Amino acid sequence: MRFFFVNGGRTRVFLRFFSTVLVVIAVLGVVLFWKGRDSFPLIRKKMPFKIAIVDGTRIQKESKTFLTIVELEKRLLDEANADLSEKYKKLHALFKDSKNPNHSAQERQNYKKQFNSEFAILEPQIQKKKEEKKRQIAVITARINEEVTAVTHALAKKYKLDLILNTHVFDKITVFYASPTIDLTNEAIQALDKKMPELVAWLAKQ
Repeated sequence: MRFFFVNGGRTRVFLRFFSTVLVVIAVLGVVLFWKGRDSFPLIRKKMPFKIAIVDGTRIQKESKTFLTIVELEKRLLDEANADLSEKYKKLHALFKDSKNPNHSAQERQNYKKQFNSEFAILEPQIQKKKEEKKRQIAVITARINEEVTAVTHALAKKYKLDLILNTHVFDKITVFYASPTIDLTNEAIQALDKKMPELVAWLAKQ
């Protein structure tokens, strides 16, 4: 029992000493942290991670190249709709004649046959035209997206960036705050507009 008591006493002394050392280390750690907190930004600066932003909405609204693409897409749709509108008007006129009580039953029957015949021919043509315009617009949209991506990648390479964030997507904010010093939107717009002659030549072939 005496041997156990002596060892127990030594153990208690050692634990008290060890606890005291831990407290001292903890206090010193807090003091050093508090005094050295201002040096943390320097540590962050040394980290190999660089970031920048671009505003996708501004590119869409201010880039001459992007606006030209959007205008072309609108023109293609308007042309398709105008062509279809004329054909629908002709069909509509035939349909009205087939229901017009001022015409004889035989005339109405003839108009109805003509309507059904032309509609059967026109419907697949209309569908084909719609699909063709949709394909053209998809190709054009894909090309402008590729150009925007290429410009962004070039800026990342130029400034040795690890990440470029888009601050707006479809007019919705995706980044709440970023310093203007890391905003590369103007450069992106300028770089994209330099490609306008090349894109216009490409569009003429579509």
